[in-house]
Amino acid sequence: MSLLTLLLPLAVTMTQAPTKPAPDKVLASVNGVSIRASQIEDALWDWRAFEVGQEFIVAEVIKQAAQKLSVFVTDAEATKAAEDQMKLLVGRVPEGQTISTFMQSQGYSKSRFLIQAKSQLLLDKIAEATFDAKSWVQVSTIAFRPKSELTSDLAASIKDADTAFNKLKAGGKWTDVLKSTTDDPKMIEANGNVGWVPLEMFPAKAQEELQKIKVNEYTHPVQTQYGLQIFRLDAKGGEIKGDQLRELKNRYLAGARTNTLRKLMTEAKIERFFPDADK
Repeated sequence: MSLLTLLLPLAVTMTQAPTKPAPDKVLASVNGVSIRASQIEDALWDWRAFEVGQEFIVAEVIKQAAQKLSVFVTDAEATKAAEDQMKLLVGRVPEGQTISTFMQSQGYSKSRFLIQAKSQLLLDKIAEATFDAKSWVQVSTIAFRPKSELTSDLAASIKDADTAFNKLKAGGKWTDVLKSTTDDPKMIEANGNVGWVPLEMFPAKAQEELQKIKVNEYTHPVQTQYGLQIFRLDAKGGEIKGDQLRELKNRYLAGARTNTLRKLMTEAKIERFFPDADK
């Protein structure tokens, strides 16, 4: 089956929702026994109401957040995004089926794709609107892991970290100090580079120093989940332009959709009044 044949129903079905059948409408029959719309509707409430309701809740949370930021997505943009997603299904459609029938067999429909596509586009725009380059820094690190939980091993790591920091402050080369503290080939090859990190991910004291020091300067050793770490400031988000800024923005947006949605859902007052299936 050609791509054109599969996509022909798309232009129509993306803009037309199916008409709700009357309760006594016969939707199927088995050996002459009718299955009516009312039977299916009762089952849908029991089987899928919470799932569908949850999608509408998510969509409404996103819509309200977008309105507060004056962020909008047109129906045309949502339709195109939904169509693009459907086109990705073409290779999975069995011979003899259309995209519409295949989606139905997978629990999807044109209206569901539209809702999800619009929500995803709005989420991206919300994330982009809340992007603040100044809250990001690019760093490299030298880490010191205590050999065990013993205080003596922790004290030894603190001493090693302080010694390394003093060498750097005295003019020692970053690469030389790094090599003297680790034999990890990946860390040495990367020269300790971590990349772009949000300031909020650092311990409070490291955050304070990273906002005060200049590029190529160092923080004092701080304790993190990885042990004791010294950070070298390689770039400040608020000072970059061009390709560097685009790289940072793409890095942010890659994980922002999930993080933004989690934050919005946590902050929203959501009340559910679905019928109790146990009653």
